[in-house]
Amino acid sequence: MSCSSGEALRLAWWRLRYPVELTENAAERYLAYIRGHVPEALRWLLEENDTEGLRFLLANTEPDREAFAQACGLARERQATAALALLLEEQHRRFPSGFTKNFDL
Repeated sequence: MSCSSGEALRLAWWRLRYPVELTENAAERYLAYIRGHVPEALRWLLEENDTEGLRFLLANTEPDREAFAQACGLARERQATAALALLLEEQHRRFPSGFTKNFDL
C-alpha cells in the first residue's frame, strides 16, 4: 500500500517536528523530501493555521518567489494575519525590494 504525496509530506513533517530517536541521516532524508514539496507544505500549514510550523518550515527550506506569492495569497484569503506577517517579513528578508532609503536634510 502506498500513500499519497500529501500523506507522505505530513508523515515527514511530523517526524521532523517530533524527532524522538530520529537519526541525523533519516532527518536529512525527511527534510530533503519536504524541501522538494515546499509549496504543498506551505499550503497545508496555512490551512492548519500553524504559524509555529510555518516558522519552522521557513527556517529549514528555501521557498522561491512563486511559493511565497501563493502562500501570501492564501494567507490573505484565510485572513491569517499572523501567518501573512511572517511570510511577508521572510519574503522581504530573502528577496529585498531593491529600494534604498535616502534621507537628505
